[in-house]
Amino acid sequence: MSGFTALQVIKQCGGIMDSRKTGAKVSVSAAQLVSMMKKRRSFILTLFLIFSALAFLPLDRAVSDLVRNLKPEASPIITEFKDFTSFFRGFGKGDVIIMLAFLLGFCGYKQRAIAVICALLITGMLVWPLKVSIARERPRGNSHVSFPSGDTASAASFAEVLASGAPLLVPVAAVTVASVGAGRVLVLAHYSSDVLAGMAVGIIAGIIGLRLSRRYAARFQDWHFFVLFVLFVIGDAAYCAATHSQSELSRFLEIYGVVIFSTVAMRILLLFARYRNSLGRNGVEYANQTQSPLSAALDAE
Repeated sequence: MSGFTALQVIKQCGGIMDSRKTGAKVSVSAAQLVSMMKKRRSFILTLFLIFSALAFLPLDRAVSDLVRNLKPEASPIITEFKDFTSFFRGFGKGDVIIMLAFLLGFCGYKQRAIAVICALLITGMLVWPLKVSIARERPRGNSHVSFPSGDTASAASFAEVLASGAPLLVPVAAVTVASVGAGRVLVLAHYSSDVLAGMAVGIIAGIIGLRLSRRYAARFQDWHFFVLFVLFVIGDAAYCAATHSQSELSRFLEIYGVVIFSTVAMRILLLFARYRNSLGRNGVEYANQTQSPLSAALDAE
């Protein structure tokens, strides 16, 4: 633990001992300590990924040559693994992540939704200056924006936001980010060090996005995100129809569309049920308030 962090803990402990409201202070301090430990774990993981990316730099060419020389008939396991990673490909695409953020907001997770959008914007602000300044050629040689991997960074930022508030999602988030990164290596879009560096950038962006989201979440309602979700999906469908092409979002919906639209339908039914219940309660309260003195006396008898 760093000196600054240790000093914070000492001050908090001293405040707890001096306060008369010991119970309340203990609970607040415990929450702060848990938050500090989460940030510390993310910081350690980020450093580990950065050093791993540096360690893989000498091995990048060898790994990419190995992947390039793999033949599907000679390595069916690799082919199956590549097909497996394709199911997670969309989680590294910006349009898919924005749509999922709108879905999160509509389902009541407004702060997480804003954090995802902020993290995605910060990811772009961090990734593209690095891509342009470093100008590393991709393994397949079609461009010079290989380092770091933008898809992996986007997936990592999304995973950081979701997993920070739900420890049970950590394994799922880890598998998703690893699959996105492995998929980029297998299609020769990135080197291994590009992917590891992208993970580190994504975690940093996710942490910053969580901090920024606290200021703006209260300004939005659930129906705002529903409108944005519908407009975004319709806009993407119109774009695909106009250009006679298939977007990453449309590919993603082909795989997960049933789950996503079922979630939207269930949320709409839940909100409608709550609305009807609130109307019923308001009607009963209004009837009680407008009850005549004679009926009130008869009810009392």
